[in-house]
Amino acid sequence: QLPFGPLAQRTIGYVRENAEDVGLESAFNEYLKGQQGEQLMVKVGRNEYVPQGNVRAIEPVRGADVITTLDVNIQDITHHALLRAMEDHDAEWGTALVMEVETGAIKAISNLGSVGNGKFAERYNYAVGTAVEPGSTFKLASLMAMLEDGKVELTDSINLNRGYGRFCGSDLKDSEPHNYKNTTVLKAFERSSNVGMAKLVKQSYSSGKEAQKFTNRLKSFHLDEPTGIEIEGESNPFIKDAFDQDDNWSCTSLPWMAIGYELSMTPLQMATFYNAVANDGKMMAPYLVSEVVEDGAVRKSFKPRTLKRSIAKQSTINKAKEALEAVVLEGTARRLQSKYYTFAGKTGTTQVGYGTVEGRK
Repeated sequence: QLPFGPLAQRTIGYVRENAEDVGLESAFNEYLKGQQGEQLMVKVGRNEYVPQGNVRAIEPVRGADVITTLDVNIQDITHHALLRAMEDHDAEWGTALVMEVETGAIKAISNLGSVGNGKFAERYNYAVGTAVEPGSTFKLASLMAMLEDGKVELTDSINLNRGYGRFCGSDLKDSEPHNYKNTTVLKAFERSSNVGMAKLVKQSYSSGKEAQKFTNRLKSFHLDEPTGIEIEGESNPFIKDAFDQDDNWSCTSLPWMAIGYELSMTPLQMATFYNAVANDGKMMAPYLVSEVVEDGAVRKSFKPRTLKRSIAKQSTINKAKEALEAVVLEGTARRLQSKYYTFAGKTGTTQVGYGTVEGRK
């Protein structure tokens, strides 16, 4: 039964005959299903049976209740915000989720896919199961790697060359034309400059075995490991090892990874990383269930779980927060400012199905 209709439908999931079990219904089926009873019956008609005696051979046992972390009000807002965006962009699929910073509890998770004729439904959990190249949202990880390794400061200068660069014989452009040349690292980040971030990472890690230091630093942020969320189907993230031919390492790998290409992760994994920055560096595992309750008593309790006590130095976290605030105050998200509250964040676009790097955003 789905008392709230399509809200978090795929995450709640189901257990059905002749279909793959999915979601929380599948993950917690042992608690939920209870136990069938048995009763001796006497056939009195073609399709009619009556109990034989008053005693059941085996009494049925009611299943336990699974209490989720989802907040139905936040879920409703999240679902309809995503639905409006899907309709506006005529998108193939989309996902949105809300995570509590201090605990990692998922307060809302919505996944919508096109079913034709401008209609959308929850058919797949894209947040958990779809690993994609994250594009510009990954620039936070690149900036933090350089800050953590002492390669740059936010006040350092970088030449954006009016949004054009050439790497290993391939052209790279910023997503929007501009006239910026020499500017600060902070300004390059708040403008989400592909050229600026690719140049900075290339200059910082190109000599000797420094490229491996970059990929190792990304992995130290826990970006190469799944979150371990309760439901099945989480895709593994992918971060290349420097100079590894099995990973198709090439001359362009370093600058392209800097802007979120040649690597992949799920939306949930990326949100978990951003959540760690908001949580002063402490990375929490996302989770969907708080308790299992049976006959009014808590049978099992699920507490917040720490994946990493600190993904970076406090100075790095503070500078990352400053940069994310600048994106909203002065950068690509400035039109999203609200008079009711302040927030920080990062915009991001990525190009899919590309044959070359030409035109990447």
